[in-house]
Amino acid sequence: MSKQFQRGLGLATIVGAILYIPLALYLDTLPPWRNPDPGIIYPPFKHLGGNSWQYLTRIPSAISDNNDAPNRSRLEMTEDGRPLGPAHSEHVSIVEKGNGRYSHWQSSLIFSTSDNSDPNTNGRAYRVFDPSAKDPFESLRAPHRPSLLSRLFPSRFDH
Repeated sequence: MSKQFQRGLGLATIVGAILYIPLALYLDTLPPWRNPDPGIIYPPFKHLGGNSWQYLTRIPSAISDNNDAPNRSRLEMTEDGRPLGPAHSEHVSIVEKGNGRYSHWQSSLIFSTSDNSDPNTNGRAYRVFDPSAKDPFESLRAPHRPSLLSRLFPSRFDH
């Protein structure tokens, strides 16, 4: 390597470090990234036959239907922001008729799309939420982490 190239590389390294440090400190002050809507459910969805698809729910505070209480779930489901339903549908009805029927059964969400298409490939967003819960996804949210600057200078960078 020529001396001119080595000097240029050294200068680039110094400039990069000078720019990196303030940028890293600034980014550390930002809150951690969070999913803007944790209720969105993502593929892959398991095909159960006919028009029926399964999603294993991860909503800790949502109470599901079961044999003893077939209509107790308050979970609601939307497709691109439009409500699906009816909820609490019989699984045979979801398989045979589909058209947006769904059931929050034990640890699964068994559902069909509004037009009986494949939810893995139709490009639509599916969202579930429990309107009776204050925040059903609270336990999934990242806890607040103090930034490096707020730890070094607590009075100036507290959030």
